Amino acid sequence: MNGKGRNWSQDNFTRAYRVAAEAHNGQLFPGTDLPYMMHVTFVCMEVIACLEVEKDRDGDLAVQCALLHDVIEDTSKTFEDIEREFGVDVAQGVQALTKN
Repeated sequence: MNGKGRNWSQDNFTRAYRVAAEAHNGQLFPGTDLPYMMHVTFVCMEVIACLEVEKDRDGDLAVQCALLHDVIEDTSKTFEDIEREFGVDVAQGVQALTKN
C-alpha cells in the first residue's frame, strides 16, 4: 500500500497516462468521434475497481499495463520504448496484452 489506502501510485498512473495519451493522440475510438483515450481510461478504471477487491496484487503494474495496453499494438511505440521508460515487467505485461 502507498499509505493512502491503495496499492498503486498516482505518480506512476500519471506518467503512464501521459505516455498513452501522447502515443494515442489523434486516434479515435472505432465507430465514434471520441478520443481513443476514453477506451484506455475505461479499461484502467475497471482494473482500479478490481484492485479494491484484490488488494494483494501489484497495483502499479496492473494500472500501468492497463493504461499502456494498446500502445505497442496501435502506435509507433515499441516494446523497447516501454521497457526503457517503465521497466521490463510493465513492458512484458503490455506485450502480453498486445494482439499479434
